[in-house]
Amino acid sequence: MMRTRYDLDGLWEYEPLEWIMLQSDGSEKIVDKAIPAKGKMQIPANWHYSGLPDFFGKVRFTRQFNMVPDSQKSAYLCFTGVDYACEIWLNGRYVGRHEGCFQAFEFEVTPYLKDSSSHVLEVTVESPNEEPVSVWPHKKRLIKGILSHWDAKQGSWDNETGQDGNTGGIWGNVYLEYRNPVHIDCVSLHTQLLPKTSKDNVSLSSWEKREDIDDSLKAYIWINVKTNGPFPTGKRAEIRITLTDEEGQVFQKDVPIHSSQTDILFVLPEPKLWWTWDLGEQHMYLVCTELLLEDEITDRHQYYTGLREIEVDPLTGTWKVNGKRLFIRGTNVIPSLWLAHYTDDMLEKDIDLLKGAYINAVRVCVHVTKPEFYAACDKAGILIWQDFLLQWGYTNENSIVESACRQIKDMVRQLKKYTSISVWCCQNESLFFNNEVVGPQLVRAVKEEDNSRYVHPVSHFNEHPYPGWYGGHMEAFRSFQGSKMITEFGAQALPSVEETIEMNDGSKWPPDWDKLGYHDFQYDQTFYSAKIDAGDNWNTFVNNSQHYQAKLLKLAIESFRHSRFEKLGAYFQFMFMDCWPAITWSVVSYKRIPKKGYYTLQQVNQPVLVGTDLGRDCWFYKLQKGGGDPEITISPWVINDLHKEINDCEFAASLEAENGSMKAFLNKQHFSIGPDMLYNLQPFNFKHVNVYKPGAYRLVFQVTQKDQVISANSYDITIGK
Repeated sequence: MMRTRYDLDGLWEYEPLEWIMLQSDGSEKIVDKAIPAKGKMQIPANWHYSGLPDFFGKVRFTRQFNMVPDSQKSAYLCFTGVDYACEIWLNGRYVGRHEGCFQAFEFEVTPYLKDSSSHVLEVTVESPNEEPVSVWPHKKRLIKGILSHWDAKQGSWDNETGQDGNTGGIWGNVYLEYRNPVHIDCVSLHTQLLPKTSKDNVSLSSWEKREDIDDSLKAYIWINVKTNGPFPTGKRAEIRITLTDEEGQVFQKDVPIHSSQTDILFVLPEPKLWWTWDLGEQHMYLVCTELLLEDEITDRHQYYTGLREIEVDPLTGTWKVNGKRLFIRGTNVIPSLWLAHYTDDMLEKDIDLLKGAYINAVRVCVHVTKPEFYAACDKAGILIWQDFLLQWGYTNENSIVESACRQIKDMVRQLKKYTSISVWCCQNESLFFNNEVVGPQLVRAVKEEDNSRYVHPVSHFNEHPYPGWYGGHMEAFRSFQGSKMITEFGAQALPSVEETIEMNDGSKWPPDWDKLGYHDFQYDQTFYSAKIDAGDNWNTFVNNSQHYQAKLLKLAIESFRHSRFEKLGAYFQFMFMDCWPAITWSVVSYKRIPKKGYYTLQQVNQPVLVGTDLGRDCWFYKLQKGGGDPEITISPWVINDLHKEINDCEFAASLEAENGSMKAFLNKQHFSIGPDMLYNLQPFNFKHVNVYKPGAYRLVFQVTQKDQVISANSYDITIGK
């Protein structure tokens, strides 16, 4: 076999060594606290959920294993994730150190394996807290993003509790791998799509003219292969690349090796392209790279990829996939703080929920999640905006620049193989030093590793409008003027009654506001900005909270979509799911129970959306003293995000009592709508309001084609005197 892998996951011994607090000068302070007892831990694990809750500091992990060394091959000790820093010993000899919470890394350990079959591996993991006030939260030194500082994590943004739930541990797989001395180090691929035929005056680099190219495209596939190890003198060495599509069609090329890097170009005249789920199929190719010495295959590397070209214009907010314009209906995802405990079942449910809400893009917000999530988005046809792990304030020392540049390169190298990743973002809501000093260096570092994707320097505060939550009123979304790509907006909502009571440690009323605050509940914004009525019981409080969030999201997203490509080209609602039992801006709780806001996303994110801007949700019998019966003008519109014509449609509007006691048909129209467009239907007047009893009603729109409903929407209104 070319590679032999020995799995080192399983039961490890662990011993907590020290509680550690990081100081402002970078030194470590030993905290005088009782050291937890030794024990055994199933690896992979984050120690917070595996016997060491809220521990911060240094833990030694030990694993004994039996394996006869292979004297003909090189041995590599591989880790797919350790948080945050670690030092490694094998058979009593020091191997090396790694720092960073998300990277896969490895060490060659051939000289460290003794002749016997019995071996001892020791890994000392260090994940400290940072000294409150003097370091955390505004002068942080650890690059962990939302894993260490966030208002939606355990303990919220509080000097005493904000670092609870430390994410330290060996959260990824550990294995020992034997490889031939000369082997493949890494493979990267970039696709460029060009028309088979085009007009002479078309410049493919011109954004405005890109729509003029012929729809028939061919794919130029640039593959870079890096090899490791000394090549034997006098032996012919080659790289063989094989591309295999889903139907088994094979494209193969052999290229001589002249250095440690080899570039190969494929041209596919009839490529099967990868699209988002709402534009087409997610065709994938198996990319197999083989290293040959004198025609003998000595190493193999393979993975799946999609052929696509993604363009992002930050000036207009316009995204294009394979030359086709795409309006981004996105959300922010932080599936779990403790990556070892983000299970396959949770991941599968998350993807189903995302597609169920018609999401076509996600922002992996200020962290790097498990590799399986990226692969799942490739398969599901969901684009990814990938943030780096810098947020808010850090120390102004040069060391943070150096560490950030190194780690952002690690992130790009590790993730750039995933087809769904479309944007690299270097930091989030950062302060002056990070924006002006660190920022340009991060952009440069990213482009050195990947110049095929758009690099967003920082997700600024002006990309995060929060009217109706952090001041102002949600009505401000109707006249929104701001960034062309909105990466955050929303409002908090309580999860289910049962989950909220659990956070409150019981059903006692009124709530324990301190306990809810520990679970990220924002008292001031809830009662003084959003003016949500808590009522006098849990059911009322939860209902009103979720109703407010749903109403805000509906107003904001319909306003964004109605101004598509005029005011903006992308939005990312904040946020989709909770990463721990919490009260946040999520529309799905930590237990993956949808809130009302989730069903609102299902409604307003429909690729074909019928809607209107009512301007008001209360209709009165008489608008002014002495006036006649009012007429309400309703101006419906239909948005088609799909790239296909929809012909012979019927629009119908009706008014329905909330209690189901009556239904009145108001308007019908027939129309057709072209691809990727907004179509304004004929306005109609709603007369004779006074014939309806005062109460709650629902204005219902429906679009059908050949008796099939292709879009439905509704608006809650009140009729009164």
